[in-house]
Amino acid sequence: MRSLTNSHNRARLFAVLVAFVAMIGLSGAIASPAQAATPCVDSTGAKVCFNPDGEHLYIYDTDADGMAATGFYNTGSGWIRAENNGSAGSVLHLNLDLPESGRICFVATATEHDVIIYQGESSGWRSAADGSYLGSCPTLTW
Repeated sequence: MRSLTNSHNRARLFAVLVAFVAMIGLSGAIASPAQAATPCVDSTGAKVCFNPDGEHLYIYDTDADGMAATGFYNTGSGWIRAENNGSAGSVLHLNLDLPESGRICFVATATEHDVIIYQGESSGWRSAADGSYLGSCPTLTW
């Protein structure tokens, strides 16, 4: 067994520890406590994500299927439709204005001529402050 009294071995051990700590920091394994969750839901052809940092809702078209990627969201006053009519790979960005005490629920769908063809699961109610789950949201009726 090698002794740590040898300065060469101590320097090597120190270098390994510094490298290990740097890897953990760069990998994101230690998250900042102020970092907000960004919940997403998806469906065939669509994905919807909510970033509570500024209350941004993103509707992604994920499939070249000719359908619109449509996000429905509810802030407590009924369902609102937001349709991304771009091509596959496009994103529709909505900059919402929700109070920190507010909440939002959203669903990803693919629509064609105002008819929902595919619908994913809802996000559940999400906190506008940090994106945390607050319970089940109402059924999407359109």
